[in-house]
Amino acid sequence: MNTNMPLVTVVAPQDELQVAAKGAKQIEPIYKTPYFAEKLPTSVKSSQIKFPPVNPYIPDTDPKPKYPKKGKPTLKDFGPPTKLLDDGFGKLWFKEDRIFGVPRAAVLVLLRTEATSSRSAADAIHARIWTRLATDALRDADYQRDFDSYDASLAGLEWTLGAGPRGVQLSFGGYDAKLPELAESVVNAVKSFDAVQYGLKNDNLERVLDGTRRDIKAARAAPASSRCIEELGVLTERPKFPLIEAENALKKTNVDSLRKWLTENANVFGSVAATDVLVEGNCDENYARRIEKSVRSGLSGGSTIPAEPSVLQVPLASVVPIRYAAKPSASDEVNYAAIYSYQTGSGSDIRAATLVLSSVLEAPFYEALRTKRQLGYVVQAASRYREGVSSMVFLAQSAKNDDVCKGPSDLVRYIDEFLDTEAPSLLDKLDAAQLADIVDGLARRLDELPKALGGAVAPHWDEIVSRRYDWDRRAREAAALRKLSVGDVRDLFYLSLARTGASRRPILVVADRGKPSSSMRTDAIPDAAAWASKLESWGSS
Repeated sequence: MNTNMPLVTVVAPQDELQVAAKGAKQIEPIYKTPYFAEKLPTSVKSSQIKFPPVNPYIPDTDPKPKYPKKGKPTLKDFGPPTKLLDDGFGKLWFKEDRIFGVPRAAVLVLLRTEATSSRSAADAIHARIWTRLATDALRDADYQRDFDSYDASLAGLEWTLGAGPRGVQLSFGGYDAKLPELAESVVNAVKSFDAVQYGLKNDNLERVLDGTRRDIKAARAAPASSRCIEELGVLTERPKFPLIEAENALKKTNVDSLRKWLTENANVFGSVAATDVLVEGNCDENYARRIEKSVRSGLSGGSTIPAEPSVLQVPLASVVPIRYAAKPSASDEVNYAAIYSYQTGSGSDIRAATLVLSSVLEAPFYEALRTKRQLGYVVQAASRYREGVSSMVFLAQSAKNDDVCKGPSDLVRYIDEFLDTEAPSLLDKLDAAQLADIVDGLARRLDELPKALGGAVAPHWDEIVSRRYDWDRRAREAAALRKLSVGDVRDLFYLSLARTGASRRPILVVADRGKPSSSMRTDAIPDAAAWASKLESWGSS
């Protein structure tokens, strides 16, 4: 355009601008950016100027919160979102922010489909490749023309795309004014995305495949302790696929297999069986309904909703089932490791007692194996919580090869000694005063209120995606902690961890130095996935 009012923008460190600029410092009202403005000399000649397009994600007016920041919020203020819609296919949850006083919102979306890894490692790999290609394409200004992800980021907006056993997940966050436009643009772009076409362009598919190969190679070369944890997951969680299955699936993944996977799953979005949308922040119900409408547009449902991820119930046993997880033969890893897991059960009372038991044993376990025996830095006793089920784990890793410790069988022996002798002694000495101190610290952590909008949204979303809708879980766990007695903690240990415990559900995983253990038990679990396939999910029987 022709103009007689030229505009020149100079970007420089603020201290230099303060010296050079003649005008007073001003503050831009929306993003609070300081700037200096002054008139150009009249001798500047006008010229043809072409300005870039207007960023569609910049708010039209100064963003303002609907409600001021609340001075002293209480637990009641962080109650659950309201369910605005539930028609058998889609659920919409909404909560207006009346606490933080910021012009921001958060949108979380779950498109439930079996396509993305609930059935097989091959599905999981293809879903991973598809989401990486889609994310790259939507952030590629040379490929994606429907919207500009860079413009959105400059305007303080962000988005993510992922996939897991429950389905496709999308998240959007930032200033609330233009968030619906971003959500609609991203959802429409992903729905129409041609992964095969983009994958063939500039070797994009090969680039993504190579990155995934590197990820799996890194996982294969992970420390012995990581191998133990990964194998424990295969043994006790569903769906969970051994790393070797993912590796084999990746070797068979190419443009043809990707095309076949997309066809069989109706380009992913055609396989969506249900949707969940959560909208929280500086917005109203109409705002939330607008976003939900754009998410479900073009989705028909009718497919099978994937089964919920679950923890498998380890059998009651006096003899601990053991799984030997060998490191890859090409690995130069010198460490070996062992991990014991004892499932303690579900429910708030069990969770509370498990948390206290972990607090009682954590430091002494580290002292016994790390400080006294100098086995290594990876020594941990901790509570574990997966899909509503609690457990206690004892992990140790070492590289020693001397009279103190020569291999994983020695680590197992030291863990057994601790559980047979030191742990009972610690629990015998536990008194009401010590328990009260532990409970106070744990309960205060559960009572702690979120400091930002993201912290308030996350627990709500956890309950929605898991379909438990247990909004008061943290408060109930805090209450369970405060009513615990010393006898309750001792009972949990002697029932669930002690050798003669009637409710003992143990499992042991060991990993040697890149080879099978030299002292393998003949009754060891030969195949983790096959063993896990025979177990029931916790609470199903």
